[in-house]
Amino acid sequence: MAIGKINRSHYIQALLGIVWASAVNAQPGDFNNSSDLLRAIPKTVAELPEVDPTLTSEAKEALRIQYGIRANKSKSTIANKAEEDAILAEAERLLHNELLAYPSAPLSVPSSIASASARASDEQIRLSVVAGRLQIEPSVLNLANGSDASVTVQGLNAVPQVFLRDAAKVQWDGKRFHGLVQGKTEIYFVYANEMYILPVRVGEAAKDLVADLGNQRLSSLKLPDSFAQMQSDSPARNSADLSIADASLQVHRTKENDAAAQKRFGYADTTPTYKDTAVQVMDVRSEPRDGKIYPLAGVTVQLMGLGISAKTDATGIARFADLPAGSRLWAVVADEEGRVIPTANEIIVASSGKAQVQRIRTMAQQTYMNYLNVTGADQNWSNGSICARAMNYSGSMTLDGLTVQINDENAAGPYYFSEHGPQPGQRETGANGRFCFFNVKPGLAEISFFQDAKFQSALSLPIFPGAHSEEDLPLSTGRSNNLYLATFPSAMDQLTGEDNIANKLESVVTANVISIGENLALPATSENVVSNLSQRSEFKGRTYTLVQTAEFENTLQSTDSDAQSSGGKLMPVLPLLPRGFVEDVFNELNQSGDHAAIAFDPAMGQLVVMHKLLEREDASKLTITVLDAYGKEVDQGWYFGSSSQGLVKAVFFNMQPGIYQVKVQAQDGSLSAIDTVAVDFWTTAVVQTGGQLQYDLSNPEVADQN
Repeated sequence: MAIGKINRSHYIQALLGIVWASAVNAQPGDFNNSSDLLRAIPKTVAELPEVDPTLTSEAKEALRIQYGIRANKSKSTIANKAEEDAILAEAERLLHNELLAYPSAPLSVPSSIASASARASDEQIRLSVVAGRLQIEPSVLNLANGSDASVTVQGLNAVPQVFLRDAAKVQWDGKRFHGLVQGKTEIYFVYANEMYILPVRVGEAAKDLVADLGNQRLSSLKLPDSFAQMQSDSPARNSADLSIADASLQVHRTKENDAAAQKRFGYADTTPTYKDTAVQVMDVRSEPRDGKIYPLAGVTVQLMGLGISAKTDATGIARFADLPAGSRLWAVVADEEGRVIPTANEIIVASSGKAQVQRIRTMAQQTYMNYLNVTGADQNWSNGSICARAMNYSGSMTLDGLTVQINDENAAGPYYFSEHGPQPGQRETGANGRFCFFNVKPGLAEISFFQDAKFQSALSLPIFPGAHSEEDLPLSTGRSNNLYLATFPSAMDQLTGEDNIANKLESVVTANVISIGENLALPATSENVVSNLSQRSEFKGRTYTLVQTAEFENTLQSTDSDAQSSGGKLMPVLPLLPRGFVEDVFNELNQSGDHAAIAFDPAMGQLVVMHKLLEREDASKLTITVLDAYGKEVDQGWYFGSSSQGLVKAVFFNMQPGIYQVKVQAQDGSLSAIDTVAVDFWTTAVVQTGGQLQYDLSNPEVADQN
């Protein structure tokens, strides 16, 4: 746009307005054209060279010389039209391309204008592309309370997106960032599928840690389209340019793509299978590696939560029939005569093989009491205890020279052993690899192993109240396998949506998934995929993960090593829940009036059970029961889902931390699935029964990512 011929006094005002705009740090984006600028400047500014008594004669003369302004405005003429056009063109350039960087030091602006300058003062963020990457200047943005920062863009091929870490401290209105509250935060710019982080300090001292971090870049991140976008000079496509045929075709393709994406998610074989399982109880002196077994006859083995028990025969074996394959439960060994200490061990009903034998090692009551006397440990029987042997990955050899830690500061131990028994003065495992902890709080325990003060491995296992556990713990048993990240829809969609909406899964680019025990974030191997750590230690084929991501619920989940298909074409899915999902479910179901009135306590543990209906199962005739470590049934769960959806869910609220048994049972009493689950404060435990959700990798593009 050319200015053209304008009134001479207006032209002088415009030039002086540029000086004024520079003095108050205004930006080009503040004025769309010269008229905006003329309306914005105070009247006194246009008269500064002539009427301002504080302006020195040198400053007045400098202004007149630079812009060709004569002292007597009424007699000012420009004879040469070419010169006039050149000056007008220069004014156009100044108005639309850059503000005049005229030094304000010689000027003494009236107090009213000075205060306006202070209010309008802002910072500037400059975005440019260097070597294909977004470059942000400054590296740290400093804002005073109430001040602003504008953004200038140079050489970008696309419009960056903006995301605020804390909108309560910094606000973005599409043109400027506004500092609201003192503190530190971050601004995220997304450009070319990469996210760049700009640390921000609002009203903070320069020594603030965040000020020294500088901006960072994160790769392969796709943020929601709803994030505010920066202003672009490229106009969006006008809806008038879109034909009805194109609009209809886009809808059709969207439905096709969504349907194809959902077909990638599914479950393995849904035919129920049952296995016979035997439990052999033996004394701690037994050494299965050498074939030396000292059985305990006549003791009772009870499968917790099932109401099933059996006594051991002369070989120490108790038999159980028709348990759901793939189930995980705990067996409790007790003796009416008090010969052995009550012992609880988790056992697994494998999906393959014929008859199975699970071995449980137990300790004589007198031996256990001797251990307490020698070590001086106290044992509260509302807690549990564990003695174990550290083994190599194959379980063929015990490991010496290890120090052991547990994540319970009130536990007694560790106590290490020689071939003669516990040695209170010993500081590491001996040749037998044996150690003990007493008075351990019930729940999921994390045991870590060190050698020469260097971390070696860690694992997580259940501790049961009022019971002792004897375990062999092979270390570094884990294979590197992957987990696919996907989220279920909102609570309202799951509760009230149609079948194709209620369980619609959406791939998640990345999430912070922490391996319990190592307490390390699982690395991302590609978009949507994180990898379990190789050389990690599993407890009977199981590891635990904690999801901690702003967009999703904090969920505690377990993953079994056999969930990864042998052919590599199916990847187990780690199901995520949208943030606020559990409380939304509570509020909706609480209003329905079908459940007892309770108060939701987010500090307690919550449990979500997702059961994949097996062949010929009817969701309306299933019961999902949760039992605590004493076999007591937890309050009835709140159900949703249907047979037509193929998935039924139950939510249990306000649970105490600990280990629980989940039992899915048909109306006729037949068992469908059994699993153990760990619950903790401030988290939502998620357990899948009836089948593991999987992602189909048969598409070559996806398979290559793995």
